[in-house]
Amino acid sequence: MWSREASKPAELAQYFGMSNASKKVKQEFVERLEERQFGPTLVMICGETNIVRTKRDSGRIIDEFGVRRRLRDFGTELILNPVHTYMRRYEMEKKRRALAVSGRWLVSVWNAGMSPSEAALPWGAYYRGRDVSNKIEELDSPIPEQPGIRIGILKVE
Repeated sequence: MWSREASKPAELAQYFGMSNASKKVKQEFVERLEERQFGPTLVMICGETNIVRTKRDSGRIIDEFGVRRRLRDFGTELILNPVHTYMRRYEMEKKRRALAVSGRWLVSVWNAGMSPSEAALPWGAYYRGRDVSNKIEELDSPIPEQPGIRIGILKVE
Protein backbone atom coordinates (compact mmCIF):
# COMPACT_ATOMS: atom_id res chain seq x y z
CA MET A 1 0.00 0.00 0.00
CA TRP A 2 1.34 3.40 -0.95
CA SER A 3 1.16 6.27 1.50
CA ARG A 4 2.09 9.81 0.50
CA GLU A 5 4.37 10.12 3.52
CA ALA A 6 6.35 6.97 2.70
CA SER A 7 9.21 6.58 0.26
CA LYS A 8 8.19 2.97 -0.54
CA PRO A 9 5.00 0.97 -0.28
CA ALA A 10 4.03 -0.95 2.85
CA GLU A 11 3.58 -4.64 2.18
CA LEU A 12 0.52 -6.02 3.91
CA ALA A 13 -0.48 -9.66 4.15
CA GLN A 14 -3.78 -11.05 5.35
CA TYR A 15 -3.54 -12.81 8.72
CA PHE A 16 -6.80 -14.74 8.59
CA GLY A 17 -10.09 -14.74 6.77
CA MET A 18 -12.66 -16.57 8.84
CA SER A 19 -14.06 -16.20 12.33
CA ASN A 20 -12.94 -19.73 13.21
CA ALA A 21 -9.23 -18.83 12.82
CA SER A 22 -7.11 -19.75 15.83
CA LYS A 23 -6.93 -17.42 18.82
CA LYS A 24 -3.15 -17.39 18.39
CA VAL A 25 -3.39 -15.97 14.86
CA LYS A 26 -6.03 -13.45 15.91
CA GLN A 27 -3.93 -12.34 18.88
CA GLU A 28 -0.89 -11.85 16.61
CA PHE A 29 -3.05 -9.76 14.28
CA VAL A 30 -4.22 -7.58 17.18
CA GLU A 31 -0.68 -7.19 18.54
CA ARG A 32 0.49 -5.98 15.13
CA LEU A 33 -2.64 -3.97 14.33
CA GLU A 34 -0.85 -0.64 14.77
CA GLU A 35 1.38 -1.55 11.80
CA ARG A 36 -1.79 -1.30 9.67
CA GLN A 37 -2.36 2.29 10.80
CA PHE A 38 -1.41 5.01 8.29
CA GLY A 39 -2.25 8.36 9.85
CA PRO A 40 -5.96 8.18 10.75
CA THR A 41 -6.53 5.23 8.35
CA LEU A 42 -6.25 1.53 9.17
CA VAL A 43 -6.33 -1.38 6.72
CA MET A 44 -8.14 -4.66 7.49
CA ILE A 45 -7.79 -7.11 4.64
CA CYS A 46 -10.83 -9.15 3.67
CA GLY A 47 -12.10 -11.38 6.48
CA GLU A 48 -9.91 -9.80 9.14
CA THR A 49 -13.10 -7.96 10.10
CA ASN A 50 -14.01 -11.34 11.61
CA ILE A 51 -11.85 -10.28 14.56
CA VAL A 52 -15.18 -9.32 16.12
CA ARG A 53 -17.85 -11.98 16.39
CA THR A 54 -21.62 -12.03 16.62
CA LYS A 55 -23.51 -14.02 19.21
CA ARG A 56 -25.76 -16.27 17.20
CA ASP A 57 -28.96 -16.09 19.25
CA SER A 58 -28.91 -12.33 19.94
CA GLY A 59 -26.72 -10.88 17.18
CA ARG A 60 -24.73 -9.10 19.92
CA ILE A 61 -21.15 -8.17 19.01
CA ILE A 62 -18.35 -9.87 20.90
CA ASP A 63 -14.98 -8.11 20.86
CA GLU A 64 -12.87 -10.46 22.95
CA PHE A 65 -9.61 -8.93 21.66
CA GLY A 66 -10.57 -5.32 22.43
CA VAL A 67 -10.09 -4.22 18.82
CA ARG A 68 -12.65 -1.41 18.97
CA ARG A 69 -10.91 0.08 22.01
CA ARG A 70 -7.56 -0.14 20.23
CA LEU A 71 -8.99 1.60 17.17
CA ARG A 72 -10.23 4.38 19.42
CA ASP A 73 -6.83 4.60 21.14
CA PHE A 74 -5.06 4.73 17.74
CA GLY A 75 -7.34 7.57 16.62
CA THR A 76 -8.58 5.52 13.67
CA GLU A 77 -11.07 7.50 11.62
CA LEU A 78 -11.29 5.27 8.55
CA ILE A 79 -10.95 1.53 8.06
CA LEU A 80 -10.23 0.41 4.51
CA ASN A 81 -11.43 -3.15 3.99
CA PRO A 82 -10.46 -4.53 0.58
CA VAL A 83 -12.20 -7.87 0.03
CA HIS A 84 -11.42 -10.53 -2.57
CA THR A 85 -15.03 -11.46 -3.32
CA TYR A 86 -18.41 -10.46 -1.94
CA MET A 87 -19.01 -11.89 1.54
CA ARG A 88 -22.73 -12.66 1.63
CA ARG A 89 -23.17 -13.91 5.20
CA TYR A 90 -25.48 -11.56 7.08
CA GLU A 91 -23.05 -11.30 10.00
CA MET A 92 -20.50 -9.42 7.89
CA GLU A 93 -22.61 -6.27 7.75
CA LYS A 94 -23.12 -6.43 11.54
CA LYS A 95 -19.38 -6.76 12.07
CA ARG A 96 -18.58 -3.87 9.74
CA ARG A 97 -21.18 -1.71 11.48
CA ALA A 98 -19.67 -2.61 14.86
CA LEU A 99 -16.20 -1.53 13.71
CA ALA A 100 -17.60 1.72 12.26
CA VAL A 101 -18.66 3.43 15.48
CA SER A 102 -17.81 6.64 17.34
CA GLY A 103 -17.37 8.73 14.20
CA ARG A 104 -15.33 6.06 12.41
CA TRP A 105 -15.88 5.05 8.78
CA LEU A 106 -15.40 1.57 7.30
CA VAL A 107 -15.31 1.13 3.53
CA SER A 108 -15.29 -2.31 1.90
CA VAL A 109 -14.64 -2.88 -1.79
CA TRP A 110 -14.64 -6.23 -3.60
CA ASN A 111 -14.15 -7.66 -7.06
CA ALA A 112 -17.51 -7.67 -8.79
CA GLY A 113 -18.84 -10.58 -10.82
CA MET A 114 -17.12 -13.33 -8.87
CA SER A 115 -20.25 -14.70 -7.18
CA PRO A 116 -23.73 -15.25 -8.63
CA SER A 117 -25.43 -13.98 -5.45
CA GLU A 118 -23.50 -10.80 -4.75
CA ALA A 119 -24.70 -7.32 -4.02
CA ALA A 120 -25.52 -5.00 -6.92
CA LEU A 121 -22.72 -2.63 -5.94
CA PRO A 122 -19.10 -3.75 -5.43
CA TRP A 123 -18.69 -1.71 -2.23
CA GLY A 124 -20.21 -0.89 1.11
CA ALA A 125 -19.69 2.00 3.52
CA TYR A 126 -20.50 2.26 7.20
CA TYR A 127 -20.42 5.22 9.58
CA ARG A 128 -21.44 5.52 13.23
CA GLY A 129 -22.82 1.98 13.12
CA ARG A 130 -25.03 2.57 10.07
CA ASP A 131 -24.87 1.44 6.46
CA VAL A 132 -24.23 4.58 4.40
CA SER A 133 -23.40 2.86 1.11
CA ASN A 134 -25.99 5.07 -0.60
CA LYS A 135 -23.62 8.01 -0.04
CA ILE A 136 -21.14 6.53 -2.52
CA GLU A 137 -21.51 8.27 -5.85
CA GLU A 138 -20.67 6.06 -8.81
CA LEU A 139 -18.84 7.76 -11.65
CA ASP A 140 -19.35 6.97 -15.30
CA SER A 141 -17.08 4.20 -16.54
CA PRO A 142 -13.61 5.66 -17.11
CA ILE A 143 -12.90 3.16 -19.89
CA PRO A 144 -16.12 2.37 -21.80
CA GLU A 145 -14.54 -0.61 -23.54
CA GLN A 146 -13.83 -2.13 -20.08
CA PRO A 147 -17.28 -2.09 -18.40
CA GLY A 148 -16.07 -4.07 -15.39
CA ILE A 149 -14.20 -1.09 -13.98
CA ARG A 150 -16.38 0.83 -11.53
CA ILE A 151 -15.39 3.85 -9.49
CA GLY A 152 -17.28 5.28 -6.57
CA ILE A 153 -16.55 8.46 -4.62
CA LEU A 154 -17.35 8.77 -0.92
CA LYS A 155 -16.87 11.99 0.98
CA VAL A 156 -15.69 11.14 4.48
CA GLU A 157 -15.89 14.55 6.12
